[in-house]
Amino acid sequence: MNSDHQRAWQNDALAEIFRAIAQSETLCARLIFKGGRILHHRLGGEARQSYDIDAALTQAFVDMFPARDAQQQAIHAELMIALTRCFQRRDPVRYELRDVRVELQPRDSHPLGWNAFKVRIRLVDSTLQRGETSPTLVIDLSAPESLGPLAIADLDVDGRQVVAYTLERIAGEKLRAFLSTLPTHLAKIAKPGAAVRAKDLYDVARITMAKPLADVAFWDAVAEEFVRACASRLVDCTGIASFAERLEVTQAAYEGDPTIPKDIPFGDAWSAVREIVAHFEVRKVVPTSR
Repeated sequence: MNSDHQRAWQNDALAEIFRAIAQSETLCARLIFKGGRILHHRLGGEARQSYDIDAALTQAFVDMFPARDAQQQAIHAELMIALTRCFQRRDPVRYELRDVRVELQPRDSHPLGWNAFKVRIRLVDSTLQRGETSPTLVIDLSAPESLGPLAIADLDVDGRQVVAYTLERIAGEKLRAFLSTLPTHLAKIAKPGAAVRAKDLYDVARITMAKPLADVAFWDAVAEEFVRACASRLVDCTGIASFAERLEVTQAAYEGDPTIPKDIPFGDAWSAVREIVAHFEVRKVVPTSR
């Protein structure tokens, strides 16, 4: 399976897994979906593909299962039920569940334990050629976060409703996520170096194409969610200087990432970030520190 085939396969298989989860009332009550896959659903049209599923645990779930091993067992049990049931209902049956592992993230993957679990799923696909092996599929689960009144809303997934981040929250969180991979924040929380999240700049620029800065109400809501997201993860922002830290590294990562489409050049993405941060400064939500 070459790289293009692998990415297309991952995208299709993850879409089926997302449908399976959407059919589980229990999982839908325990997870709030976010990330690139939700951005694609919210915006529609062509988008940067996402090769995992991102979700946050709900506070209600954590309160019900305060111990991490109990959370792990509960998630594993419900995923096994949801995936097996969904796959077996298809006619013809394409996927068979080979393995589900819900891994407790080692503490050094995030010093404060905010990443919670990594779910790894292996499938058998009847459409693959003999000898072809399929990649492991990943669901990243994070700890609950503080959410504002406009942070979440229902999202339709093939006639089923899941709770997912709104565009406002996605924009705010992606800006926060980018800052969280820069040296200043990594030094603050004593986390080893991480790859800069250049893809978040692309996603934010794409949001500005659907929601121009002239939509003041929308970007005011983004500003509120950005502040909440930063507070939840102890991320500081002095203004555009924070985003510009090691800008040459960010540009190289952006332009060298094969998963980032070429329709938005780095210069345009960076201009979008500058305009957003200028809006935040006018609204006096930055600088902010925790």
